[in-house]
Amino acid sequence: LAGGKRLISYVDVTDMKEREAEAEDARKNLATVLESLPAGVIIYDRDDRFVFANRKLQETLPALKPVWQPGRSFREALVLGHSVGYFRQSGDPEIDSLYERDRDGWFDAMLAHYRLPNSSYERRNPDGRWYQVYDMRTEDGTFIGVRVDISDIKSREKALHDSMRQIDLFRHVMDELPVAAFIKAQDLSIEFVNKAWCALTGIAKEDVIGRTDRQLFGADDAENYSHDDIEVVATGNGREVEESVTHRDGTVRQLMTRKSRLVATDGSVHLVGSSTDITDVKARERALEESMRENEVFRSLIDNVPVSIYTKRSDLRQFYVNKGWCDLTGFAKDEAIGKTDVEIFGPDGEAFVAGDLAVLRTGETQEIEESVT
Repeated sequence: LAGGKRLISYVDVTDMKEREAEAEDARKNLATVLESLPAGVIIYDRDDRFVFANRKLQETLPALKPVWQPGRSFREALVLGHSVGYFRQSGDPEIDSLYERDRDGWFDAMLAHYRLPNSSYERRNPDGRWYQVYDMRTEDGTFIGVRVDISDIKSREKALHDSMRQIDLFRHVMDELPVAAFIKAQDLSIEFVNKAWCALTGIAKEDVIGRTDRQLFGADDAENYSHDDIEVVATGNGREVEESVTHRDGTVRQLMTRKSRLVATDGSVHLVGSSTDITDVKARERALEESMRENEVFRSLIDNVPVSIYTKRSDLRQFYVNKGWCDLTGFAKDEAIGKTDVEIFGPDGEAFVAGDLAVLRTGETQEIEESVT
């Protein structure tokens, strides 16, 4: 001003400074919040210039720290990441196919992919850990990416997949067994039956699962089954019983059934059983018993006829002599069985042996006179 005077004016910037301080505090608070998250977070501005990456994310992709600096571009991060083997999975198979054969094409495709309003996919990092990737663009163009470590979930998924595959395998094996197999819950409702069980009972699987024996079989059979089942479930002592089952066509089969209690890892109680069809075996047992009774009758008859009767094996050792033979020779049965005539009668037995050999050699029946002392 004239005369060397100066005009000085003052502007009150208190509010502006307070707002700047508040903004800085808000930025610091936001950074603190982002650092405390259990997920990796990265932010680029609308011009794809780096703004922020929390420590969680930097630890998962340490090679990118040089380009995760304010002002560095998104493309620079992609170039460096590609050089060290990062970002092989983008959630888009077409983009992933460019990774090895067309690097520049991959860069362009990835930049376009990251400009999508939002996307979500799974990615496996070079260190072997899996991440769920969530990307979004805000209305002003800011890019925000969140990376959640799902490695434990993937491990459990794999374990579950392996377990399910084993269950399918075991179920298939159980289904193909020639022995009827079944599993019941603690309330004795049926949880599983195999093909052999269905064939044995004539009941289809879909008519069985979730039902009890009392709903499927006659009162007497069901009562017997349930009585044994309750005891096994209550005591944990396995049982092996013979029981019968009536097929839907009315035929009755005899079974040998084994039952045991199974306590699963979750504490649930199940009854596991298998049944073998022994109908034919029981029929043979009855035939054998009948044959043995008949044999006993004929043996008694032969033993008491007033004639000496004996039977020898091919080595000419006695394996049967009747009472008439014992009376004739004076030898008891236990003195004769398993011995030859020479061992029983001495030199006199040689003539008996010679006659026996002639019969064995020719196959012709001989009738001869002989003496015994």
